[in-house]
Amino acid sequence: MPTEDEWRSRFAPATAALEYAQRAQNSLCVITMEPLTVQMLGNPDLRVVDLEAADLGTLQELVSKAWMNPLLVLRQDDRVSPTDIDRYGDPLRYILSVPHTVVDQGDGYQLLMLDNQVSLLGFRDGL
Repeated sequence: MPTEDEWRSRFAPATAALEYAQRAQNSLCVITMEPLTVQMLGNPDLRVVDLEAADLGTLQELVSKAWMNPLLVLRQDDRVSPTDIDRYGDPLRYILSVPHTVVDQGDGYQLLMLDNQVSLLGFRDGL
């Protein structure tokens, strides 16, 4: 049984992402810094991208094809501190800079649906 902190920081956000993905009923892909939690709780067919392991080129390719496969970013407040942004660099800065719509939020997290019509030209180092 998870502790209250684990529930708030890992399980509640993952559960919200999974519920949204289930309601969307399409080939949604979830981008998260907590992929194991999403994978443990979710459908084995759900596509999950580990933001910590993805490089900038991979993310740009996924975003360029978002019109075919919608991308849902699980943004967790405790994973986007200035230290995290320095540590994970361009991939994290990039995914947070892509135009999006907040489709759900809770204590310490937001679900961001990346806009379908995105331009890769908007990303510059230092965003």
